[in-house]
Amino acid sequence: MYAVSHQFHEQMRAHRRRVLARVTIDYSDPEGDQSIAVQVSERTASWPDQVADGITTIPYPWASLDGSWVLGASTPYWLMPETEHKALLYQVGWWGRQLAGPDGSFTAPYPTLTVTHAARSAHTLRLVGDSARGEYAVDFTIDLYGEGDALLHQEVVTGNTEVDWSRDLPAPIQGVVKQTVTITKWSHPGRQTKVVEFFTSIQQTYEGEQLISVRLLEERETSNGSLPVGNISANELTVRLVNDGRFDPDNEASPVHGLLLPNRRVRAWLGAEVNGDTEWVPLGTFWSVEWGTESDVLEATVRALDRLEHLRKSIYRTSVVQQNVTAAALAQAILLDAGLSSVAWVIEDELNDVVFPWAWFEPVSHREALRLVAEAAMAVVYCDRDGCIHIGASAVVLPDEETGPWYLQGSSFPAEATVQPVFGIGPDDYFAPLRAPARQDQVANEIVVTARPVAPAGSPEEVYRSTSPITVPAGQTVTVTAQYQDPPVMNAVASLESPPAGVKI
Repeated sequence: MYAVSHQFHEQMRAHRRRVLARVTIDYSDPEGDQSIAVQVSERTASWPDQVADGITTIPYPWASLDGSWVLGASTPYWLMPETEHKALLYQVGWWGRQLAGPDGSFTAPYPTLTVTHAARSAHTLRLVGDSARGEYAVDFTIDLYGEGDALLHQEVVTGNTEVDWSRDLPAPIQGVVKQTVTITKWSHPGRQTKVVEFFTSIQQTYEGEQLISVRLLEERETSNGSLPVGNISANELTVRLVNDGRFDPDNEASPVHGLLLPNRRVRAWLGAEVNGDTEWVPLGTFWSVEWGTESDVLEATVRALDRLEHLRKSIYRTSVVQQNVTAAALAQAILLDAGLSSVAWVIEDELNDVVFPWAWFEPVSHREALRLVAEAAMAVVYCDRDGCIHIGASAVVLPDEETGPWYLQGSSFPAEATVQPVFGIGPDDYFAPLRAPARQDQVANEIVVTARPVAPAGSPEEVYRSTSPITVPAGQTVTVTAQYQDPPVMNAVASLESPPAGVKI
């Protein structure tokens, strides 16, 4: 369900209505492109890989010993994330080392940032500075290279005054495999370079006559039309587009040639005209799994699944035994291990009240690990309409009362016990007969649940013993990998059985 305005709700309930649709596809989505690599000529404690992750804003001004950090200032400064997991929560980007001179100029060798990737066509150039500090590159040069370091295009920029600088190329540059930016002047003297985004993606939006159909499948449990606790919802989007030749696999002049690949981000919206403007309601964020074209019809089809499908394909292997850990902390650790930043999920506060005495996971997919957490915490996991993984007991987050009145588009019952003036589509609004067949096979007189709580053994146990003698040559070291017979294991202590003189662990 998604909160909409009263006018939108009435438009969608009308017997005669005009429903609009829009689909945006990122053909070079950095989140799914494993060919992207970032190199820098210099750096301080920062995270250069973030210049190609599609995030262009900095949450806080990061503290620095360049004279800009003032204790007690009206704008609070934060200490920069020091670990990779914390860097997923807070965007930093690339910080150089050299400090700009009194006029903001750098000296040779100049700070240089290089992004390499699979061959693609470049349509737009973009360089984003530090939005939290209001710093940016004033003079810089962007070079685009093809195979063999052949220079394909050079853009020289002087006197820039924008934190988020971009420029459309007059014609697409084909076969780009490397992009380099060399910064010669900064907006503030005595500061180092701070770049949050440099790699530009190819993004196209389709609406009106470009769209043939948009089909959304939101998975729910079939017997009651809702998502039961302890379950995960996976949604699917199928889009049919008008093919004017750009989707033909042999059309090398197409801007998306060679980019019709899995893991391309697809976002969709439904809209209605409200007071002369269009109000758009998102259907979610998805990632492509297959593309298709047919020779006898001018159509192209893309089928995409939500973010939870990604989590089904990756393995959670780093679990350790934890004591008195909350469901929220477990879920966050799983999502961070999957490489997702904090903008990609919402964990409800009530999961902080669910504490597990002991917790540990065998190597399973990240999606299965989330399902186990949801099952134990009596919660649900699904991707909401904003594309975020939502973990919690409820399936609806109502907007603030002050921004209303709002209505819930797609609800199956009127909202209860809320201060917001909300309304749901009920039985009087159905345009088809409702059938409720009896399901005798799902009726049980007795339900037996067998639980095996995780708990440490009462006394130390032997969990590994080598089956053959280990030879250690004189003056050398031998590494032995112990495969535990019954994981997990805590506080393991290794020992040698009758070792010769001079041999020790």
